[in-house]
Amino acid sequence: MNQLKGTLYFRVNSDTADRSLNTYGNGAEATARDRQCVELIKRYAAKLGFAGYGGSLGSADNGNSLPSLGDGFQAASRFATASGGTFTYVANGASALPKAGAVLSIVEWIPGGHVGIICNHDPADAQDGSVNIKLFEQNMPIDTWKEITFTNRAGKWYGAMLNRGVYRDVVGWANPTG
Repeated sequence: MNQLKGTLYFRVNSDTADRSLNTYGNGAEATARDRQCVELIKRYAAKLGFAGYGGSLGSADNGNSLPSLGDGFQAASRFATASGGTFTYVANGASALPKAGAVLSIVEWIPGGHVGIICNHDPADAQDGSVNIKLFEQNMPIDTWKEITFTNRAGKWYGAMLNRGVYRDVVGWANPTG
């Protein structure tokens, strides 16, 4: 429980300083939100300097005291709103794929749905009309990373995540504006 699953390294705009964000597998049983998927996105907002997210994350680095982003299926939309214009919300079925660093929400199939951060992908991978993109996420088993499969239908990209044998649709994503 709470085992380190991975680390995302990123930069903000033209800043040359590397920032990092850890992710963990299988959320803690002690609290309902500790190490859950939305908690990861709250810490991401804090690292990006969003207003209201800059305070202490606490000794457990759990981000529970930070402003709410709702459940996983709501988090991308609320993240874009909280960004002050540095991210733009895009609904599933857009004309372009999400960019690296985008926050992506998955439908509510369990209470809350799921949310994560899009990792880099090569635009050339999408030339055949389908692309798989890794989701930097938290609270799925420690030894797995989810993939989002995007399929182009009539010039629009639709994403879904395979989970327990069923594809769960993407709700939308918050794309970096830069």
